[in-house]
Amino acid sequence: ETWIDFQEYLHINRDKKNSINDFLNPYFPVVELSIIRTCLTENDEPLINKINFIFNMTKITYLDIECDQMTVSMLITILHSLINLNSVRLSKSALCQQMDLSIRDKIIFNAFLNTNKISKITLQNVTEKDQIESIFKYFPRIHFFGLQRVRDANLKSVIRYILWNIVDNNISHAMTICVFCDDAKYNKIEKLYQTIDSKKLLKNYTTHRQYDRSYIQWKCFDLIVVLF
Repeated sequence: ETWIDFQEYLHINRDKKNSINDFLNPYFPVVELSIIRTCLTENDEPLINKINFIFNMTKITYLDIECDQMTVSMLITILHSLINLNSVRLSKSALCQQMDLSIRDKIIFNAFLNTNKISKITLQNVTEKDQIESIFKYFPRIHFFGLQRVRDANLKSVIRYILWNIVDNNISHAMTICVFCDDAKYNKIEKLYQTIDSKKLLKNYTTHRQYDRSYIQWKCFDLIVVLF
C-alpha cells in the first residue's frame, strides 16, 4: 500500500514586534506532499498518472519521500510533475546513486533540472559520501542543504566533504548547510576550526553557539554552516 499525504500550511511572516502586518507581510500557503512506502516502482505509475491532475491543480512546494526502493524512473516522473517545488526531503534517494537512465528518462530529467525551482534539499539516512556529491552536481543553485542523522564520529569528514563539493561545483552564492548530529560533543566546533584552517577551506569566517546549535559563517562565499 502506498501512502500519499497532502498537507497545507499557512506561513505568516511577522515583524520585529511579533505582530502580523497583513499588508507588508502577507501569509502564503505551503502545500506538502508526503510519499511513504518501502517500494515504489514503474508498476505504480498508473497511480501517479491518476493523481497527476491534482499535481497540476495544487501548487505543491514541499516534497517528502521515504521510499527505500523507489526506482529512478518513478522519482523523475514525480519530480517532473511538481513544477512548483521549492523544498525536498529524500530518504535513501535514487538521486544519490549512480543512475542508468533510459533515453526517455534522460530527456525528462534534463528538462526538470533546467526548469526546477528547488532551493532547499535535505537528505536522510545517507551512508556514502558520493551520495552528497550527486546533489551538488544536479542542484548547484540550492541555497539550503541538510543532512539528517549524522554521527559525531563522522561530523568533521562530512563537513569537509560538503565544502569540497561546493568548491568543485563553483558554487559562490549564499548557502546554509544544516547537519543533524544528536551526539555531537561540545568541543566539535574547535576541531572543525582546525580542519578548516589546516585545509584552507575558508577565509574570514566566524562562529557562535546558541543553545544546541552552533554556527560557522564565512564571507568568502557568504556561506553559513549550522550544526545541530
